[in-house]
This record gives sequence, C-alpha cells and structure tokens, in this order.
Amino acid sequence: MTALTGLSLGGAIAATDEFYGVETAGVGGVRKTGAQFQELSLDFVAGALLGSGLIANPVHNDGADTITFALDDIAEDQFLGRANGAGTGAPTVLSATQARAILGAIFEDLNTLGAPTADGQFIVATGAGAFAYEDGATVRTSLSLGSAALEDYEEGSFTPTFDFATTGDLSNSYAVQQGEYARVGDIVHYRLRMRTTPTHTTSSGNARVAGLPFSPDNSVSTISTQAAYVLSSHTWPSSTTMFGALMQGTQTYLEFQTVGSGVSSTVWGTTQVTSGSAFDVRVTGTYRTT
Repeated sequence: MTALTGLSLGGAIAATDEFYGVETAGVGGVRKTGAQFQELSLDFVAGALLGSGLIANPVHNDGADTITFALDDIAEDQFLGRANGAGTGAPTVLSATQARAILGAIFEDLNTLGAPTADGQFIVATGAGAFAYEDGATVRTSLSLGSAALEDYEEGSFTPTFDFATTGDLSNSYAVQQGEYARVGDIVHYRLRMRTTPTHTTSSGNARVAGLPFSPDNSVSTISTQAAYVLSSHTWPSSTTMFGALMQGTQTYLEFQTVGSGVSSTVWGTTQVTSGSAFDVRVTGTYRTT
C-alpha cells in the first residue's frame, strides 16, 4: 500500500500517483486484507480530502485526470495566527488570504536559509524579520538562556603527580596514577588515586599532588577542601584524627593536612611522607575554574 503522494500546496494530484485502499467498509461486513486493496478512483480521493477538512474545494478535472487545488482552497478554520503584523494578543482565525501570506513568507524565508553549516545550530527569528541559524553565545541570547556558564561540558582523564614544595632530589616510583573529571561550565568535579614510593634526601616543604585538569579560578583567595583518604601507613602528627586535601587561593595543586580536636592542623611534608615509604591517596573534589 503506497502513501498518499503527490499532494502539495498549490499543486496537483495526478492519476499516475496511484492511491490504494478500500472505498467501502468491506463486502458483507468483512474487512478487506491488504492483498485485496484496490486502486482508488480520483473521485474517491477527492471526496476523502474534502471530508478530512484539509481542503475546502477540491476540483476533479476529468480531462487531465488530476485533483487540483490552491492555497485559497484551504479550509479557513484550520489556521490560527496574528494577522496584520499584530505582535501581541491571542491568535485569531485567519482567512485563506492571510494564511497564504503568512505561510508563503515562512516558506520563502526557510528556503532562503539553506542547509545548516554545523551541529547544534538553532533556527531563530531575528530582529530583521527573517530566520537565521544561530549557535553558541548568539543563540543563548536569542533564547534568553543567560550566560555561557553551562555551554562547556567535558569529560576526560588526567594524570596526578607527586612533588614537594622544594623538589630537591625527589624520585617517584608510581604504582597507580589515575584521574577522571567532568566539567560543567566553570565547575570541575574530579576524583583521583595516586600511589607512589618517593625517595628523597634534599626535598623539603609541603607534599603536593599536581596535574589537575584545569587551573583553579584564583580571582578570589579561597580554601577549597576536598574529601581525601590515605591508604598507606604513616606517622600522623600527635592527636590528629582526620585527613583531608585542600587547595588554597592561587594554588594549582593539592596539599594534605591532618586535624584533631584541640590541636592545630598540620600540613604534611617530608616528615609524614618519608623516603622509601609508599604514599597512597584517593581524593574526590570540586573546584571552580576560569
């Protein structure tokens, strides 16, 4: 069974289009199967179109074996809109002439627009009274979606590395270096695991993990605390019971500290991450980037 083809506004349906179906409900109340479908007469197709309300005045031309109608023949009650340039108020029933003018202008604009040139483009109405393809910041403004904060979404991996504030003769033997992140706008969510056995004699200062996927926003000096867990065995400062990672101000790396009740926090360094002993940490965190 073929679809109803050859139907176009302002055009014609020709006999060569061959429409198939059942002109009655069946014989003796029995529905006909697909194999019993027969070619429909143009008179029947014309009557079906008229009954559907799609067009108001189909004309069957016996000489050319066509059903011809124009936009003027479209049933008026099928279109609602704002005529005469009215930009506000409830839509009203349009006459065929008004509908033809509006639809003609729309199709003309779309035809002039052509094919899109990139993924993610939107068709929007412009202030110049025409349609245009827009994307990025331009379409966000047109669609009142605000800033570009949510435009950038990205997932990926990174490689965390271990160091001290003063590297000295530090040498790392890594067993695990894993990092994953998801960036939504200017917010970065990440998790990492790093296991290394450092050897050092001249290194000094705070221990740190670098290699984060994006530089932190250092426009405001802040402290961003990250959830951290240390799997390896270390000598903790006296009376400290909690371990965490932090990113301070303009730092582009993580440092580690332990805290406890009634004692000052201690940032870990060469005293805690000793030469020849494994340092195995997992960190999950969030920070703002530029």
